[in-house]
Amino acid sequence: MFDPIKLAKETEKIVCKDDKRKYYRFRPAPYYGGIATADCVGCNLHCIFCWAWNVVSAPAKMDTFYSPKEVVDKLTSIAKKKGLSQLRISGNEPTLCKNHLLKVLELIPSSYRFILETNGLLIGYNRTYAI
Repeated sequence: MFDPIKLAKETEKIVCKDDKRKYYRFRPAPYYGGIATADCVGCNLHCIFCWAWNVVSAPAKMDTFYSPKEVVDKLTSIAKKKGLSQLRISGNEPTLCKNHLLKVLELIPSSYRFILETNGLLIGYNRTYAI
């Protein structure tokens, strides 16, 4: 039987390193009226319709880790350059690497709106994510 919590724990060993996390790209996107996006690596699901399947299926092949500060710096740089007021983390499952995510959230300037695109399973499983 498929266990997304077990897969999350296994995937975290690959995509999390201290307070760093793997990301495969940073980009402006037209969604939500324009947003600076960080696409992370690693997911606890294997959806057959996933648009990022090439990354989901091979997290070990992606080898670039970013600190929370590097992520926020890249996102705000894109936002400033493109005149955007929104930032997001998307791509795979951003709630993996909880400590990294919480540090990113602490560093985001209050002048930006932040959107977290998640499947929500880890938030439901461990409610300390939402506190």
